[in-house]
Amino acid sequence: MRTNYFFGIILLSLIAISFSACNDDNAPLSFDQDSYEVPAQGNRYLGPASGNGDYTLTVSDPQVASAAVEQGWSSPGGSMIVVQGLQKGETTLTVTDKATNETRELHIRVTDGYETYRISQTEPETDLPALKGVPFVFLVANEERDLHFFNQIQTRVTKGDLSKVAQGKYAFSIEGDKFYLTLTYASDDQGRLTDAAIAPTPHKFLITNTGSDLMVRLNKSLNLGLPIASLRNSPAPNYRVMNLLEVGTGYKVEGSFIEEGMMPDGILK
Repeated sequence: MRTNYFFGIILLSLIAISFSACNDDNAPLSFDQDSYEVPAQGNRYLGPASGNGDYTLTVSDPQVASAAVEQGWSSPGGSMIVVQGLQKGETTLTVTDKATNETRELHIRVTDGYETYRISQTEPETDLPALKGVPFVFLVANEERDLHFFNQIQTRVTKGDLSKVAQGKYAFSIEGDKFYLTLTYASDDQGRLTDAAIAPTPHKFLITNTGSDLMVRLNKSLNLGLPIASLRNSPAPNYRVMNLLEVGTGYKVEGSFIEEGMMPDGILK
């Protein structure tokens, strides 16, 4: 009996040591930030700085945002958390790591939605002075039709890579069977963007090399309210491409709308 008793004690000790070792192998749950912004009707991927990949997610106000876990990423634990903005507002996302039962609360602020227009930086690149070296233009889906210009400091698109250069306003219009985009911004005597106290001026562009599919999407995502049905027979050579030709000067801009371009936090309301 004494032998069986001591054997049981040893066995329990080994199990406890083994369990402790398994726990030691688990990574703590952590994030680089405690607060994140997500555009309305858009997504943002949140990668834990460390974690074990299997999470339970709870959004305190499901009318503001929703969240899900996506597997198959190269991030810690092999997963990412995708947050979808549903409407402007603030909520809390609670993330629980199932391996360690650790919990983190993240503040989520859903801002105005926007579209990201990336200007081509390869030949033939834009010859419009204002947009030389300014690869990102964000068109905000608000009543003010705000426009934000950003350059790129590093080589990959992350929150810290983009630096705001200037801002302005935008407006889409249809004249006959032609589609136009007017960008209103302040520029210096060489036509370059400036944040100096200079009165902004409108620059009207004929939209070329695009079709009704893209226009329909922009009409919806930016709440343009345009009679888009008038373009239903126009060709659609590329779903995301939008090239511009400035009326009067002939300056050309080549670019396309992308999904992965995120505006840095703290810019939008």
